[in-house]
Amino acid sequence: MLDRTERRRRFAARLTRPEFWPDWARHGPVVPYMVWLGLRHGSLTAFTAANPGLPLGGFIGERKAPLLDKLAADAPDLVPPHVLVTAAEPEERVAVGRRFVAANGWPVVCKPDVGQRAHGVVIARDADTLDRALATSRSDHVLQGFVPGVELGLLYLRHPDSEVGRLAGIGRKESRVLVGDGRSTLRELVLSLPETLAQADVHLARLGVRAASVPARGEAVSLGEVGAHSGGARFSDAEDLRTPALEQAVERAGRALSDFHVGRFDVRAASLDAVRAGEIQIIEVNGVGAEPVSLLDGSVGPLRLWAGMAAHWREAYAIGGWHARHGAPTSGIRGLLRGGREYRAQRAGEASD
Repeated sequence: MLDRTERRRRFAARLTRPEFWPDWARHGPVVPYMVWLGLRHGSLTAFTAANPGLPLGGFIGERKAPLLDKLAADAPDLVPPHVLVTAAEPEERVAVGRRFVAANGWPVVCKPDVGQRAHGVVIARDADTLDRALATSRSDHVLQGFVPGVELGLLYLRHPDSEVGRLAGIGRKESRVLVGDGRSTLRELVLSLPETLAQADVHLARLGVRAASVPARGEAVSLGEVGAHSGGARFSDAEDLRTPALEQAVERAGRALSDFHVGRFDVRAASLDAVRAGEIQIIEVNGVGAEPVSLLDGSVGPLRLWAGMAAHWREAYAIGGWHARHGAPTSGIRGLLRGGREYRAQRAGEASD
């Protein structure tokens, strides 16, 4: 899809922007600090006890539906309608999907119950798309009403010996947008900007044959709807959206999940003003392994990135260590490796469909 020169340019664009570095480069320099934290708190994997109600503390492989169910029970205004599709036969899965649409309308978000970084997420706007997504899936899926508007990642921390938690970080997730000049194709526009060039393969694959089209001068073309950085979304710091109303909404969500102490609420809202008013809809809950969205802001340099990662793990180890000292089990290295293998196997099974 990219020739040799374009691949070299893509590499250079990634090299100068830490947000596009591979996981080992973003996290590697923090690992020695994590080892020191583990020794300090009595276990290299103490962070896996940070959220006692989640396997591995939500480091990897946590299920979406049970967390959404808990929120729906105690804070129903904070979650959109959803249902877990577990039927084994394709016809039964499709039938569940059609009943959900009949009750809630279009569009519908279909995503694996266990998944990360928007892997396998489909936004269905018609029956054919939804039926195909459900009929070909091998794992349990969550159907969820689509919430239009803006998307954010809200980092939440609550120490077990504290009365209240805190909103520790606010990050915005936006689709990258190309603006036509009336001459260049979408492919040429993607390759002309450092931030889209760095993920050119992702953007061009999504555009498909549209990449050869020429948008009119001033025409805005969105490069996606799913708020995943690996899928091409732009992440940015959004501390300007912090208000008491937003903090109260996040605290209500955190309290609804009694064993949830470290993680991120991915939310959508009708507008930025709605966010400030605390009128959010939680579309996903991520455990201790969730990255602070604001650290993938394009303006964040390596030192700030690593300092932010270190601060996140310092909190995770402190909270996990507290739980471990009070009887919560931790998972060893073998448990982490097993969880990673199981998640990769599940992803591979979905990809083979």
